[in-house]
Amino acid sequence: MQSFCVNCGAELSPGADFCDNCGYAVKTAPAPAEPFMEETPKAEETFPECAESTASKLIGEAAFGLPGVKQAAEKLSPFKTIGVGVKNLISSIGGLFKDPKKLIPAAVLAVIWLVLLLLRAFGVDPVPCRAASFLTFAEGGVNGGVLGAIGGLIGKGALVGAVTSLTGLFTAQEKSEKRSFGESLKGAFGFDLNNVWPYVLGAGVAFFLFLFISGGAARTAFMGGAAASYLSARAANRNGFLKKLIGSFGSKSSGNTGKGAHDFISGLASGFGVSSLIGLSDIDLILIILGAVLVLGGAVMMILKAAGVLNKGKEAAAQ
Repeated sequence: MQSFCVNCGAELSPGADFCDNCGYAVKTAPAPAEPFMEETPKAEETFPECAESTASKLIGEAAFGLPGVKQAAEKLSPFKTIGVGVKNLISSIGGLFKDPKKLIPAAVLAVIWLVLLLLRAFGVDPVPCRAASFLTFAEGGVNGGVLGAIGGLIGKGALVGAVTSLTGLFTAQEKSEKRSFGESLKGAFGFDLNNVWPYVLGAGVAFFLFLFISGGAARTAFMGGAAASYLSARAANRNGFLKKLIGSFGSKSSGNTGKGAHDFISGLASGFGVSSLIGLSDIDLILIILGAVLVLGGAVMMILKAAGVLNKGKEAAAQ
């Protein structure tokens, strides 16, 4: 029996056959059954990252933290994960036209890059211009041919994404959206000492990725590396595209793929930060050697871990 009258909406007394308010027969006129519809959770509730700025997703976090919609219920294969990520990226482009103010950081940086490159082309390159070029990664993609141009474009995208993200943190109106810089990176650089190989491998990969985005001019790519480090640190604490993609390469039967992905991305964050500092020396060979050592070391530890050698050593030490 319904608890409210379908005729006037008044609350019914327990066991009443007629409405006390309008006299409508309760039993003879049951309320029509409503069709069952499962409530679809909002994107912001299922994936908190969706509430962040669209510009950050499109430019910087497309590579580091784009949320993978429809991946919460099951673990997808790498190709399916990439497909979902690309689909989400394309679908989010429409959001740019709804709130163009979110593109202001990207527009400002684009104007600065254009002005600095034009001044350099005309031989005007005083110290202030060189400093602005360094701080905005204006020379990203200028050197290194086609690969250098692609790498520089990715590095500039990371810088735009980082600036947009930080702007969103400091200008958020809602208290729930306003988090300090430290809180956004909390726990991002930690790793499991009992399973250190993903962290080491991620750090080594970051060295080579930094060389790629520097386009053969590591000294000028400091800000690009710093931006990549920041975005990686944020991605480590979010269940976004990058974490899902890395986790998709693990065994479906393993319940620790998420932790391994977190450690790998944490290694990326540390590797980008260290390589950007070393890059100031402008000696690419150091970056190549350190990157190779870390990648090989991480690969060896992964093989030993899979073979159970490391586990045996720890068990013997415990005894």
